[in-house]
Amino acid sequence: MDVITQLDHVMFREYLDDTSNTICGNHPISVLLAAVNHLYPKDAQNRDGPRLRFVKYDQSSKVCSAKDSS
Repeated sequence: MDVITQLDHVMFREYLDDTSNTICGNHPISVLLAAVNHLYPKDAQNRDGPRLRFVKYDQSSKVCSAKDSS
């Protein structure tokens, strides 16, 4: 979730590639992040760009070991 709140499409894709984590909705999340990155390019002058925060988070089950899924 921290990677998503950074609003960085490349960082999110790298996270998915590195962890092989399966996130429901990862394609729509990627589209959103790519659109935000296109509309609000990251640079030192863009401090007032968009921010993202989660208001609720749910999982289908609790993960207790590396073999579990949520």
